[in-house]
Amino acid sequence: MSAWALAVGLATAATAAAQVGPAADLPARLERVELRSRVALAAAALGLLGCGVLAALLLRRRRRDTVAGRAFELVDGHGRCRSRLQTGADDAAELLLCDGDGQARLVLRVGAAGAAAVCLQDHRGQLRSQLQLGVDAAPFLEFYDEHGKVRAGLGLTEDGGAGVGLYDAEGQIRAGLGLGEGGAARLTVSGAAGELRLRLGVDEHGGAALELRDGAGQVRGSLRVRGDGMALLELHDREGQVRTVNGVLEDGLAWLGVLDPRQRFRAGLGTRHDGRPRLELYDEQGRTRASLSLGDLGTAGLELRDADEQIVYRTP
Repeated sequence: MSAWALAVGLATAATAAAQVGPAADLPARLERVELRSRVALAAAALGLLGCGVLAALLLRRRRRDTVAGRAFELVDGHGRCRSRLQTGADDAAELLLCDGDGQARLVLRVGAAGAAAVCLQDHRGQLRSQLQLGVDAAPFLEFYDEHGKVRAGLGLTEDGGAGVGLYDAEGQIRAGLGLGEGGAARLTVSGAAGELRLRLGVDEHGGAALELRDGAGQVRGSLRVRGDGMALLELHDREGQVRTVNGVLEDGLAWLGVLDPRQRFRAGLGTRHDGRPRLELYDEQGRTRASLSLGDLGTAGLELRDADEQIVYRTP
């Protein structure tokens, strides 16, 4: 029996009891009227209590269904889905905002591990732009073409560096610009297969360098200017070994060195800041064995040395 029915029954019984007895007994009548009022108030209180309990049970059930649900959809006046809150297959929480045709155009996603992403899609549902924040808290922004290939990216590394990448129609990176935490900057250009072909950079000490590479990614030429002002031009063979070095030292000496495949200097041609040239030949141990030079008056000088670098012949 419900609380409301019990209250009604008590009120009815009280009313029937009030009709028994002498009609002239005024105190008894007043007592019966007071009793009926108390019973009516009790019935009303019980009724309100029952309604409150029922409403609380319904609200609790509704809250439990909403929180524990896998998806929630918001529809427009035509019944078309315009927004959807769901959990994906990888337990990622997702919020989808849709156009009038029900196609998701904006997706906000947070993975179970903490990675977050904001995705923009075209009218066909193709991803065109994505802003990501990885579990390492490093943000990255990517742009895609109509075929879903990434064409450009901008990001920060966890150690504070920044980078920009440009990709071709096949999704292969072709150019990149990076800035390290210490202030070093680098520009790279790659071939169609992704092999590095050119690198231009400035290090944290103020030195600058340009590298040229072949199709195998091997360095074939490099131009460097160190922080102390010395400039060097190096040419490499197919194995990446330096074979010639052309440099200008900080004291003004210009010098050209020739190396063998084992990276040993075998010949050197230099000109001092006073303009006097000198050519030297070296053996396998790097010792000077022959020298040819011009003196102050333009006279030529020749020196030949033994294995201990002692002069065995000199002219003039």
